[in-house]
Order: sequence, then C-alpha cells, then structure tokens
Amino acid sequence: MKKYSLVAILVISPMFAEKHEHSEKSLIETSFIFDAGYTIRSINDTKFSSLYLDGIEHAHSAEDDTKHNHEHAIRHRGFNLNYAEFGISSDVDPYWSLNSIFHLSENSFEIEEVYVQSLRFPTGLQLKLGKFYSSFGRLNSQHSHEWQFADAPIIYSTIFGDHNLLEKGVSLSYVLPTAFYSLLSFEILEGANEQTFVKDELVYGANILAEKKDKPAFMISAKTSIEFGEAILLGGISYSEGISRLNHLEDEKPHAFDGIAKIIGFDLTMKYDLSSYSQIIWQNELIKRSQDGNLLLALNKTQASDGNFTTKSAEFNQGGFYSQLFYKMNSNFGFGIRYSILDENSKKIGGVEKTVRENQNILSAVAQYSTSEFSSFKVQYNSNRSKNLASTSQPENFSEVIFSYNFAIGAHPAHEF
Repeated sequence: MKKYSLVAILVISPMFAEKHEHSEKSLIETSFIFDAGYTIRSINDTKFSSLYLDGIEHAHSAEDDTKHNHEHAIRHRGFNLNYAEFGISSDVDPYWSLNSIFHLSENSFEIEEVYVQSLRFPTGLQLKLGKFYSSFGRLNSQHSHEWQFADAPIIYSTIFGDHNLLEKGVSLSYVLPTAFYSLLSFEILEGANEQTFVKDELVYGANILAEKKDKPAFMISAKTSIEFGEAILLGGISYSEGISRLNHLEDEKPHAFDGIAKIIGFDLTMKYDLSSYSQIIWQNELIKRSQDGNLLLALNKTQASDGNFTTKSAEFNQGGFYSQLFYKMNSNFGFGIRYSILDENSKKIGGVEKTVRENQNILSAVAQYSTSEFSSFKVQYNSNRSKNLASTSQPENFSEVIFSYNFAIGAHPAHEF
C-alpha cells in the first residue's frame, strides 16, 4: 500500500502544479533526493550492532511516535541505500506556506516533516505549526544531505538519536530590529524524541508504574551573527526541557527511569570567504544534558510481575562537543576534519556514583567532490573510540571508511547559511 501511495504522489503532484500555475496561484514545487554509498569497517556487522555507549540509556517506547523506523546512520558493511527524500511545498494563500518532506527507505515511507509557516505576520515574526526539526543549536535543523560530513557528531547521536530533535509542535520566532542579525525562537513540542524526551506510561504486565503525562517539552534559543570584513561569526545558545522516561522493563533485571531532562547547547560558527567559490568554515557546538528523577528497579521478572519494584533517586549527566574545520577549495572540491567527544558522562543511583566511561571520541576526515550544487560524492574516514562491546563491557575501537553519493532534482529549498 505504501508503494502505491508513493506512486500516486509522484504522478499526481505535477498535475496539481500545472493546475496552480494556470490558475495563477502559487506553483507547487517538488524535489527528490537520493543518498547511497559503500562502507568499509574493521569489525563485522554482528560485532558492530552489539556496541553501545557506556552509561547512556536508550529510550525504548511503546509507541511508534517516540522512535523512528528509519535511520540516516550508515549501519552495514558493503553497499547501503541510505535514504531518499521526496519534498513538496507551495504557498497555500498570501498568508501561509505548506512544506513537507517524506522519508523513503527500502521498506518504509514516512512523513519526516510537514508544517505550515506564516507569510504575513507582523514584521520579524514567523509562526510554524506541524512536525519539524527544532531550531536547537546549529546542526539540528539541517537535513543530513546538508552536512559537510557523512554522519552526525557523537554528542548529537547521544543526546537526540539518529534523527536529531524532530518533533510535532508549534514554533514562534522573531527577528529583532537590530543593526546585526538577531533571532529569538520559542517552541512548544510534543516531547517524543527517541533518545531524551519520552512521556509514555510505564507498564509491566498488569502493573502501571507511571501514567502517561500530557505536559509538553519546550525549546528556547537566541542566535546572532556579526561580520568582520570577509568573515562572518554566527553564534547561539539553546535550552530545552521535557519529561524523560527510559524503558528497560524487558531486560532480565527490569528497570525504568521517570524524570525530567534538561539540555543546554552553545554553538559558534566562523565563515571566511577566500573568493567567490572558496571559503573556510569552522563549526563548533557544545551540548550538555541532565536527567533527574527516579529509577524503578526489580531483581528479576518474577519480582517485577508481582509489582515489587524498588524506587531509587537517579541522576544522569552527559556532555560533549564537536569541532570541525572545512575548506571549500572551489565549487567542486572540499576537505574537512572533525573531532567529536563525549567528555562528561556520569551516573548516580540512590546517591551512589556509578563508574561509567568518559572521553568517548571519534576523529573524522572527509573529502568531497561536487559536479554541481545538486550532486556530491564524499569519502570519509572515522577512527571511532566511543563504544564498548556488550559481551565484555570493554572498549572496542574500530576504523571505518564511508563512501557516499547524493543527488537532488527539483526545486529544493536553499540551505541554511
């Protein structure tokens, strides 16, 4: 059924575009992006899939809304069809535009983003309603084909998961009437992120350990930029807060966390133009997350079935940063290097500090070739020192080389500056 739906959209959308054009309404714009590649890794796929970040709990939700069936991350050695994106957008009327992006994989067809955006609000104000990438930080709001590297820094995948902070909600932004660019943003979000914000009920058998909450998450940010001759400096601060629940009730020792997550981020980017087609881009972000609440514990499944859970206070703290330098030599070639690290990682249960690994890091280098703005080829090397092996709980360092190619057709929106 999903395949037929996609075919219908691809066939019908140009017909609507023509109808709008002839009726002197806004033209419906469509685009299609295809991303694939080949991965070489020093460990096999079985071992790779058993790696984990020490001390990082993953949110396993009972509802599909809190986790994604699709991923942009490169998972398997060999050829990978990473993803495809189909976009359709248009002005609805003089007051609103409608934008949507559908994510396609070999086995799924999903809505990645769909939102309406105001066109004629008072000067400087803009309202957005629907499902969209939050404006938290710098990298979060960018689609993966906009990234200079083939994957996300470790701090992003740790805090937000494979799809960053992608939420349903409402966003209000205001460009201040200042001599330099200044933007304030406020978002009210559903709070259904795969790695941090989860508010589903916690249930084991007939026992309801925590009921579902309706309280939304929120995000507030302030961003600005300043020009220095041929250089532009862009910086910002972001803060987000919401309910956080980590469900591991299916483990041999069932446990779950119920609390509040708070995330703060700082970003700083410098762009220096060497010529019309050449520039140096230095991009940095630091993100910290704290989760405070209670941990519900049972010694085994029998005890859990009887509803005998022990409650202990719990506090998790993670923090890290990435710094990347990218040299765009000309309109065709570019080279970059990135260091990303999770350098703060602590866990305290019942007031007792637990030993977890710190200084988990990845060093990456990338080379890019583009025949035009609609195509790119990348080769990236990662020296990964961030994961532990599940069977031994010991660090497992590995290397990988990622070849990727990306092609886009249609009227694709301009990338964020």
